[in-house]
Amino acid sequence: MSAVALVPSSMRKLAPGNVVVRPLKVKIAVVTAALLWNTHRHHPMVVEVVASLKKRTARTPAAALKA
Repeated sequence: MSAVALVPSSMRKLAPGNVVVRPLKVKIAVVTAALLWNTHRHHPMVVEVVASLKKRTARTPAAALKA
C-alpha cells in the first residue's frame, strides 16, 4: 500500500521506519487537517475529540486560516 500526505516537518521525528518524510521544494502554509476514526468501534474519547474539533473549526473563519 502506498500513500502521499502533506505533514509538518516535525513528523519526521515521529514517523515509523517504513515512512519517508521529505521536505517540499517550496515552503507553503498548510492549515488543512483531517481526522479519521473507525466508526464501528465506539469510544467516549473519540466522541469528545470530534465534538471539540468541530466546535473549534466552527469558530475559525476561513479567511483567518488563509492568512
